[in-house]
This record gives sequence, structure tokens and C-alpha cells, in this order.
Amino acid sequence: MHCPISNMYLASGAAQIPEMVQKGIPVALATDGPGSNNNQDMVETLKTTALLHKVTAMDARAFLPEDILWMACRGGAEAFGQPDLIGSLDVGKKADIVLIDLNSPFAVPVHRPVSSLVYNLNGSNVDTVIIDGKIVMQGKEITMLKELLEECRKAAASLMSKIK
Repeated sequence: MHCPISNMYLASGAAQIPEMVQKGIPVALATDGPGSNNNQDMVETLKTTALLHKVTAMDARAFLPEDILWMACRGGAEAFGQPDLIGSLDVGKKADIVLIDLNSPFAVPVHRPVSSLVYNLNGSNVDTVIIDGKIVMQGKEITMLKELLEECRKAAASLMSKIK
């Protein structure tokens, strides 16, 4: 699990990710927790991973955008020992999908969508998230949150009615 922002935040150094990848070691990307990152933005982690390893290796081609997305998706599936269940859009796998809105002043004009995703955008550009086939975010609104808030309102109203 590679958490580059956390590594930098804690000044723990840069993990030897290019070497690990060359040796065939699966590398997953993550944000770590709020105590050592202050953010849970996976899109930000894509850019940070690419830039950290470019500057560490002093090589602008250390990781291409496709390499970074591979680590975020397939690398995670392999690192967790579930490459047959998750990590790519294939028949029989869990349907986890993130749709990104590229219509942003930070990305337009989009010449290469994969480059725009890795270098130009952040979590606020996530439009829709589908986890195991269930839409949990749509139109940049967390649909699960609406359901949860409604449940909370009903529970609070029920509790208040018992107090009166």
C-alpha cells in the first residue's frame, strides 16, 4: 500500500515504488488516514504519486499516467489478492466504477483523458460512483447520504415523540 502524501506529511521518505514495480511487487495506492494525510482525495493521490516519483528518480517518465491508474485499480486488486474479483471492468467482477467530469476549467482542453485525470483534476471532479453495482454518488451528490440523513431524521423524530 503506497500512501505518498502521508509519507511526505510525516517526512518518512519516498517508498521505492519504481523498483518494487520493476520486481513485480503489486503496489496499491491509498490516502492513509486523516491523522497523517488530512485528506481522503484519491484523485489527488494519483498526481502526487506521479510527481513524487518523477522528482525522486529525476526522470520525467518515471511513471506515466497509465502506470498510475494501473496502480490505483489493478495494483490494488493484486495487492489485496483479489485480481479475479476487483480492479478492472470485466464480466464476473464487482462493478465498481468512478465517473469523472472532465468539463472543468482545470482540464479543458482535454487532449489525453488519462493525463487530465492524473494531472489536472481532484476529487471534486468525481461525478458518479458505483460500488458493486449500486449508485452511491450521482451528479456529485452522495445518494447514500440522503438515505442516511432521512433515517436519522426519522429516528430523531421518533425519539422526540417519546419525550413529549
